[in-house]
Amino acid sequence: MSGSYKMTSSINELTNFFWVPFMGAVIGLGQLLGSNEVLTSRIILGRALSSAGIAVAAASILVWVPDLPPVALAGVAGLAASLGTSFLEKLVQKLMGLK
Repeated sequence: MSGSYKMTSSINELTNFFWVPFMGAVIGLGQLLGSNEVLTSRIILGRALSSAGIAVAAASILVWVPDLPPVALAGVAGLAASLGTSFLEKLVQKLMGLK
């Protein structure tokens, strides 16, 4: 494996580290702006952080599919951020047989 491949791979990983949470935060903020909620700085920051965190967690798909193209990673992260925490919580509860 050549040194330039390692450098390119590191740059791609660093790029993913920045754009995946940014994309998740933007999706969360977009959903918030489209809602009828009263916007406070706490709600805005909380939604941005939780959506960014969910998008980053969705990037864990790279463990199973390490050669996943960036566009597919963006799709998975965007889907997870769009579904949000309440959907994921309900899904986990259903899978565990809690509700």
